Amino acid sequence: MSLRLVMVLAIITFVFKSIQTELSYERRAVGECGGTFQADSGRFSSPGYPGYYNNKQECIYVMFIPRYDALLLLEFDTFNTEPKHDVVRIYDGLSLTGTPVEEYSGTSIPPAVLSTGNVLAVTFTSDFSATRPGFLANYTAFTNARQNGSLVYISDYGSFSVRDWKTYGNPDTYFLIIVSQGNKVQVDMRIYVCCYLFEIEAFDGASQSHALLDKFIIYYNTATMRVTTTRRSLYVHIYQDAMSAPSVYVDYRAIELELLLQKYCNFVQ
Repeated sequence: MSLRLVMVLAIITFVFKSIQTELSYERRAVGECGGTFQADSGRFSSPGYPGYYNNKQECIYVMFIPRYDALLLLEFDTFNTEPKHDVVRIYDGLSLTGTPVEEYSGTSIPPAVLSTGNVLAVTFTSDFSATRPGFLANYTAFTNARQNGSLVYISDYGSFSVRDWKTYGNPDTYFLIIVSQGNKVQVDMRIYVCCYLFEIEAFDGASQSHALLDKFIIYYNTATMRVTTTRRSLYVHIYQDAMSAPSVYVDYRAIELELLLQKYCNFVQ
């Protein structure tokens, strides 16, 4: 083996071990400047949150799920930085030298971002003057997201169907709907089941860790199901028996909180 080849292999091994060491732990970065995350979900914030961040901050947050079939959803709960000067940049992947997906500053809460792979990076930089409370963000990982027909929609209305997702031998699937900040999700589902067991669960949030809104168990039937969340996202988990052949047709829309309150008040009267 030539000396040049030995040197190249040594460099590759060193870089791989460095990355592996960097991503082998999770820093709970709420209030810290930067961190790395491998858990299926987590939260992070600007340094000092909920207090003001300092000047001349340079923070890097890396979300890495060690599964090639995973996707990452990033959402901001609060956002308040100095406009045009203290900036949050989101990168779809680990290449911080490339073009970010988006960059944000000011007081408008950024829209949700869904990655195209299993790594998502966020940077935060502040200049030499004027600080603010900053931001609080959370992320959720979705595994099997590129195998079994799982669907993620980030929009205020739409329609789609969920069928024939057993191609890879997995009877489970899910879909996730996220609408704009300040709205709730309302979904109407039409379910057609040929035979055997079919089960569907709707959760009030972006994963199964949130409150269960409704659950249907169907054997041989046609059913309709309407679900309305209390937040901006809805996660629906679907399980079918190996012999069933269901189809689920979905119509969804964003509903403002004021409209829900008005309906409730009219009902009470």
